[in-house]
This record gives sequence, structure tokens and C-alpha cells, in this order.
Amino acid sequence: MNENPRNKFALVLIVSGIVFMVLCAFELSKRIGLNDELQREAKMLLAGYRSIASQAATNLTVDLPRYTVNGREGTVVLLQQKLSVDGKQLDAEVGWTNSCLGPGVLIYCKDGRFVWRDSFGQTRKIDIPELDNIPLSWYLTNP
Repeated sequence: MNENPRNKFALVLIVSGIVFMVLCAFELSKRIGLNDELQREAKMLLAGYRSIASQAATNLTVDLPRYTVNGREGTVVLLQQKLSVDGKQLDAEVGWTNSCLGPGVLIYCKDGRFVWRDSFGQTRKIDIPELDNIPLSWYLTNP
């Protein structure tokens, strides 16, 4: 039997399209999962900052909070240091160890910004919207 080359091309095109859609869905689910975990870590970091601030106002000793986010345990560490990010000086207050972003520290600054410092000491700003009102589109962006 002679098969029509158009049918073969159409079949290859359909299979390629399905493979492409599966790969896109996989990448999209990875990105959504990472951003979801990042916003949870940011909330825990902010809660830890508030806990440390209230303890410091009443005690001389401060217990550093430990939290578990999606099975990954992290500790809120007190930093209180200056950071240079994008040519600006920021006051780093607290950091979150063992972040979903990899080896390094997720940092909360006094002005409400979040910063990432990797294990080599390089810092970059992390765009995390207001934690109580995160738009759906943010989950599709790269942190």
C-alpha cells in the first residue's frame, strides 16, 4: 500500500504538538510550584520577623523560629546588616535558610522588599507582590 505523504506529515505534526503541550504543561507546573513555595517561605519569614520583633520588645533573649514549608525545614536567622542590591543600600532584617531557590538565604528587608543572596554572596531582588493579594499572573513568572 502506498500511504499518502500528507497523512504521515499530519501524524508527525500532531504527535509533535502533543509532545510540545506536555512539555509546556510540565514546565508550567514546575514554575507554579516554585512560586507557590516561595510565597509560603516569604510568609513564614515575615511571621518570623514579627515574632522576633515582639520577643525583642519583651525579652533580652530571642528564640529563632523554625518552620517547615512543603517538607523543607528552615530557620529564620537574624541578620541586621546592610546589603547592596542593584546599586541601592538595603537594611536586611531577617533571612530564611534552606529556601526553595537553592543554596543561599531569602532575606526580608526593612523597607518590605525580599532579596535573595546565593551561597557566593551575590544578591538580587526577588519580586514578590503583596503577600495577602498575589495575582494569578505572578505564579507564571520567574522568581
